[in-house]
Amino acid sequence: MNKKYIVRLTDEEREYLNGLVRKGKSAAYKIRHADMLLKADADAAGWTDE
Repeated sequence: MNKKYIVRLTDEEREYLNGLVRKGKSAAYKIRHADMLLKADADAAGWTDE
């Protein structure tokens, strides 16, 4: 299956999203979306394509 989107986060974006997830003081949907973006980041260790 071909990839539809490739996510590449900058260091600043990655730091912001990590802070959002670690604090846990935001809305649940924001934390969930931040976690998914961090896992889908092609330049970091996240989920595999399998």
